[in-house]
Amino acid sequence: MRHARPLRSTLARSTRRTAVSVVTLAMLVVAPIAQGHTTANPTMNVTFFPNGTITVALPDGTSVGSSSGAPTVIPAGYYSISVLGPGGCAQLPLFDLKGPGAALQDDMSGGEVTSEHYDVYFAPNSTYTWRIDNISPTTVYTFTTSGQVVGAPVGHGSAGNGTGGTPVPTSQDVVGSALPVVMGTLSAAVSPSGKISLSYKGKSVSSVPAGKYTIKVVDNSTTSGFVVEKGSIAKRTITGAAFVGTRATSFDLTVGGWAFVPRLGGKPYAVVVTR
Repeated sequence: MRHARPLRSTLARSTRRTAVSVVTLAMLVVAPIAQGHTTANPTMNVTFFPNGTITVALPDGTSVGSSSGAPTVIPAGYYSISVLGPGGCAQLPLFDLKGPGAALQDDMSGGEVTSEHYDVYFAPNSTYTWRIDNISPTTVYTFTTSGQVVGAPVGHGSAGNGTGGTPVPTSQDVVGSALPVVMGTLSAAVSPSGKISLSYKGKSVSSVPAGKYTIKVVDNSTTSGFVVEKGSIAKRTITGAAFVGTRATSFDLTVGGWAFVPRLGGKPYAVVVTR
């Protein structure tokens, strides 16, 4: 199964992976959370089906997003988004969500995974849209947020249901800490044979300063992929064996040794992240 998609100017992230998710540098990064993490924040379910359709709904079954008429209205705040799919390396479309403060793109790593999880902040009194990018890109589903704010940043306690101002969102990344400094783009390539190359500001690199990066991967391999690792506890798939094309996502690279690895083995590209 092979398919390619154009790069979107967004950034994002997850646990088993993951999405691939991309969020604009000026926006809050949608932060993936570890599998099994529990939170009191409200949840939203994004479900992929084998026929290429996607539904977005709250746990009580309320659909989120309307393609005509009045948009769905939900409380603003911090949500836990569960992305669920059929697995089996199905030919899944790209889910594309956009709006103030957050953006998310995900295709379940080309159908290779069955679940992914994100923390996302929806700003008060704002409008958000989602679409099925390569199936029906002209059909846009819209939802809005009220002035009520629910939930809290993961690890920061409950914010309750108050409306006294907008909480300040923070990036929570299972493979990196919240870092405010945006460093730019790391350009990576996977050759047809699975060899990885990496450059920053036009030059090949073996070390970079700590910060938030957009990692742009051009994957030309039909048998490999691109995985980011830090030690034994941080692992994230950006492109899988079923993907050929360009994909970008955001990463908080913290101090220490990182490795960019072909998904199905091969020689890793080592990078030291400095202060």
